[in-house]
Amino acid sequence: MPGKISQNIISPKLSLAINCLLWLSRAPEVSCNTGELASRQVYTDSELNATQGPIFSLENFHGSSPHGLEKRKNKNKNKNKNKKNVPKKTKTENNFLAQDDKPPPNGGDPKDPQNSQDLSPLAVQEASKHDGKEKPEQAPSLTSPNNFINFCISGAGKLGNAVIQNGAQTKKVNACNGIPMGMIPAPDKTPSLRFFSPKNLDTVPAKKTFTVSISVKNLEAGHFTAPLETYFAAPITLNEAAVVIGHTHIVAQRVESLTSTALLDPREFKFFKGIDSPVDKEGKLHAEVKDGLEKGVYRFSTMTASSNHQPIAVAVAQHDSMDDVIYITVN
Repeated sequence: MPGKISQNIISPKLSLAINCLLWLSRAPEVSCNTGELASRQVYTDSELNATQGPIFSLENFHGSSPHGLEKRKNKNKNKNKNKKNVPKKTKTENNFLAQDDKPPPNGGDPKDPQNSQDLSPLAVQEASKHDGKEKPEQAPSLTSPNNFINFCISGAGKLGNAVIQNGAQTKKVNACNGIPMGMIPAPDKTPSLRFFSPKNLDTVPAKKTFTVSISVKNLEAGHFTAPLETYFAAPITLNEAAVVIGHTHIVAQRVESLTSTALLDPREFKFFKGIDSPVDKEGKLHAEVKDGLEKGVYRFSTMTASSNHQPIAVAVAQHDSMDDVIYITVN
């Protein structure tokens, strides 16, 4: 019959190979060097909205490799054999976000977008494609079609011989951090901190231990990751109440006087304490200034951060400071 290849003329193995080649000819053309589509795929808005996983990559296109052929072969072979022993997946198992809202551990499902090294079309932010310049006095924004995922290897990301942050504190060089900001709390969930004790303009005795107490709102305090290994290494996260998970610090700098307006060097301070404990029953945090301070005037500040120590972003541009400042005299 025309259009068919006789099984009597060609061996079964060769026939299978020809059929596979015919099947592969209908698959998307893939670059052997990059693993990308040979002709760039153009997505419509409706196609992007319907996408449920990472964009196409050679890693999860099983049809283009011998491993993929073997996988389909074994799948049909063992389908009935293992059918009774495989429990039906629950909604929780199919959605990693339902599992305590934590991403899966390393070595998880490679098809899960959280384990993929490809940028999902669902994650692309259209605003980053435009500079947003509406008025002459406004500075144009940097633009990117891919959420700046490779910014740290760009010219701007390497300025001043910058290194990639990689979880470390860089004390002598510039650094570039490619980790996303992460979660931004709603305006009514923005953290708020105030000094409770000592109060502004109080006087405390010199060289004697005293306790600093602060009142806290909208912060699940007490979360403090390893500062030398995970610094800025993960996004900001929220708890089930949509409140930032993190901690705060208390820092004291010496100033010339209560009326001084001289600029201070952020690298120089007389006291610094990261508070890694949760708030008490009264919604307060405490830090002990052991052995007190020398005589002088000091500025005390709170510095609130997420678990991985980065400053907390706020959802709107117009807002008050979430942190607090007081001036005290040590005498």
